[in-house]
Amino acid sequence: MNPEARGVTPALQHLMTTALEARFALTVTGTHARDAGVEVARRAVNDGAELLIAFGGDGLVNEVVNGMAGSDAILAIIPGGTMNVFARTLGISPTPADAADYILKQAGHLAPRRLTLGIANDRYFTFAAGCGFDAEAAARVEAHGGTKQRIGEPYFFAAALATFAGTYATRRPFLTCSGSFGQQKAVLAVGLIGDTYAYLAGRPLRLGPPRPPGRRGLDLFLVHRLQYIHLPRYAFGALTGRFGSGSETFIDLDEFVVTGENPVAYHVDGETLEPASRIHVRRAPHRINVLA
Repeated sequence: MNPEARGVTPALQHLMTTALEARFALTVTGTHARDAGVEVARRAVNDGAELLIAFGGDGLVNEVVNGMAGSDAILAIIPGGTMNVFARTLGISPTPADAADYILKQAGHLAPRRLTLGIANDRYFTFAAGCGFDAEAAARVEAHGGTKQRIGEPYFFAAALATFAGTYATRRPFLTCSGSFGQQKAVLAVGLIGDTYAYLAGRPLRLGPPRPPGRRGLDLFLVHRLQYIHLPRYAFGALTGRFGSGSETFIDLDEFVVTGENPVAYHVDGETLEPASRIHVRRAPHRINVLA
């Protein structure tokens, strides 16, 4: 559990623990530091855990995935964060009690789904790895955790607008993206596993056309330059997946590399990482088992 997550209250922590202990031999750990979930999950898998339940947001889910990737253990999710993109994409109930009830009823009876992961440098991701603009916006959100707790989902978009207005409206392309598509200059590069990048008022925001059923390869969405005059088009494109000129989407890639004039800000599933001079994004060599 991430006790700092927006939806993980003390009452819900007690309720979830009591409900799950009725069926499982359960060990409960609160993650009180960044990336603590990685080691907790790794230790649990090494100790023979068959099911890892992440009660928190996308950040905690990402940490658990990074600790268990490559194992046969099964991931289950009780959404407790602000956006819960991965859980919502999988159709998991946003209500913690309903999500826990699903786990209690289906674990051991329903075959898990085998899902593709991406990897950026040495960090796995479940739905997106962004470089440039959105990573700087994510850093702004992390720096104001209290505001995120109070405002919730809209604050992600307010942070993006503030980042755009502060530095990106006049910034020339500073990223170089290289792959089977050649070489492209951009201010934003997002590697995507799956359709959905974020949610706004319950609507999925997509950075490209809908995928055919069952296809979960690696896509790349690029924006070459951000300008004030195109703000309405960006908003429309986020809701429809049709951005028009100034952006490109490359589908079903094996890998791509992002470099910059200076170390590049990047994130995985909304969690910012230390800027790097080279970011190698690729499909992970194995999948993960998810109860959903």
